[in-house]
Amino acid sequence: MRQVRLTPQALKDLELEMARERVRAAPHLDSGRRVLERIRVALRDPEFRSTELRTLANQACEAFHLALGECENLPEAFLGMARARAFTDDPRGAEEILNRTIERWPTFSTAYFERARLRIHHYEDLCHRAGSA
Repeated sequence: MRQVRLTPQALKDLELEMARERVRAAPHLDSGRRVLERIRVALRDPEFRSTELRTLANQACEAFHLALGECENLPEAFLGMARARAFTDDPRGAEEILNRTIERWPTFSTAYFERARLRIHHYEDLCHRAGSA
């Protein structure tokens, strides 16, 4: 693979454009995070229904997709989508997103942590089901 050398000015321009993309994506990323927090709070309420959960999770995913539309190099948006999927009892979908995130950004340690947390939760569910059977 051939490496391209950028001039100092071209590198500066590239960094500036990437920063602008992140600024444009920030409101969508924040919106998705707020929806995920609403889900966390709502899950403590025994009256909360699964249909509401799916609606909120879809809203979060939509916000993260909008963020990625502004800045495709945003591992935090992929992490948010994985968390939303996990809330809707789609651990496989969540893990797929986390695996792709780790593949693309191998130094993004939060994705490793989230994947481990997801796997531990799945293991605990299996143990709980085996114990109650």
